[in-house]
Amino acid sequence: MPKKDGAFYKVSPWFLAMEEENYYLVAYDSEAGKIKHYRVDKMLKIGITEDLRECKELFKNFDMGEYVVETSLCSMEIREGCISNFLMIR
Repeated sequence: MPKKDGAFYKVSPWFLAMEEENYYLVAYDSEAGKIKHYRVDKMLKIGITEDLRECKELFKNFDMGEYVVETSLCSMEIREGCISNFLMIR
């Protein structure tokens, strides 16, 4: 599913999670100011920047189990389409 007006998603990746045979990238989105997850098999045009990863402090005590429960990752509906124009920060 392309982002509005074809803009790139730019996130700082931190974890990969697997749920019901699907992998999800758990990352910090600085534009939104929060942690988000993205289904990996729906990503297109992935690139890596030279920028440093953001929000290290937030992930220092990150609890993946709590995140999964809070975001309903394990029961989320998967939308058709693909996430395109994706940049990951090292």
